[in-house]
Amino acid sequence: MGATGFYVRGVLALRYRRVPTGRKWGIVPVCYIEVAPKSTPKMIAAAILDFYGVPVGERRTQRELVNNAVTVMLARRTRMLIVDELQMLRLQGSAGDDAIDTLKSIINNAGCVTVFAGIDLTAKMASRAAEQIMARGELRHLLPFSYASDPDRSRWAGLVASFERDTAVRSAARWPAGVR
Repeated sequence: MGATGFYVRGVLALRYRRVPTGRKWGIVPVCYIEVAPKSTPKMIAAAILDFYGVPVGERRTQRELVNNAVTVMLARRTRMLIVDELQMLRLQGSAGDDAIDTLKSIINNAGCVTVFAGIDLTAKMASRAAEQIMARGELRHLLPFSYASDPDRSRWAGLVASFERDTAVRSAARWPAGVR
């Protein structure tokens, strides 16, 4: 797991300590996946299911996996999908377009905010499908975060808090009564 995944899991752990009823209700506000090299649509949906600990099973169709991923995200009230290592996705050709179309379908049907993280993503946007998915958001060039000191951790916590505030990850309308 990369640094982003480590941070996301740490933030979720802190969130559950502050709001233990969120775990009781099975609420997972943020889903984090890493894109494997040359991922297929089935691999992307399977990565989401794996994040939640849902068995993928063999011989499942792409449509079944995608529908299951969306269903789990909605059931867990996930409001943000973080897709890390996006540069590992082959963005040229039909295989890359199919994987990108799968991401678009999941994003649209789950109704979540998406963060794409990767290296030199603008240099890899060669297909129309890749341009379309990148046009849905705002490109930000960021430097790596350090987590070595208290000020570094405070900056990271501030970034996560701004995501919660600005993207409605903590939206009260999405949480059961009594869970804040």
